[in-house]
Amino acid sequence: MIKLVAAQYKIGMAIVFFSQQYMVLKPPYSTEKPCIIGKSEVEKATSNQGFLAEDKDFATFEELFKFLGEKLLKGEWETK
Repeated sequence: MIKLVAAQYKIGMAIVFFSQQYMVLKPPYSTEKPCIIGKSEVEKATSNQGFLAEDKDFATFEELFKFLGEKLLKGEWETK
């Protein structure tokens, strides 16, 4: 299971928890050579770097990448 823990939808960046690690993902999405960060960096991202705290589970990275791509393309990050 892949847990989306934070996202900055405007630029398509996400932080996920997978295999006991926090990983930063950005377009073009891939799991090759992920950027691994610590829990303190996740807290910093949501407290003062514009990331929205999330708690969404995905069965596969393909599902996650589709979700993130749709959010980015549809502009769902915009304040209506």
